[in-house]
Amino acid sequence: MARTETHSEDNDKNVVRAVGRRKEASARVRLELGDGNITVNGDDLGDYLPVQWWIDDVHTPLEIVSKAKDFDVSIKISGGGHHGQ
Repeated sequence: MARTETHSEDNDKNVVRAVGRRKEASARVRLELGDGNITVNGDDLGDYLPVQWWIDDVHTPLEIVSKAKDFDVSIKISGGGHHGQ
């Protein structure tokens, strides 16, 4: 079962961090005010994910609330391979 932890940084109220884990995979996400840039392990989202519908799945939550261009998302993932991540 996946486990998620979320908190905001004490010194910066405009940043939210979350950690999710499942089996051997771990994802750390940082959401902050920005221009809509999404990076995964330092690479652009489109360079990291090879399948367009995976990319669309990442964009969907912010698009639903009309905030896709208001936040930058930085994702650090490890373990599990592309399917597990």
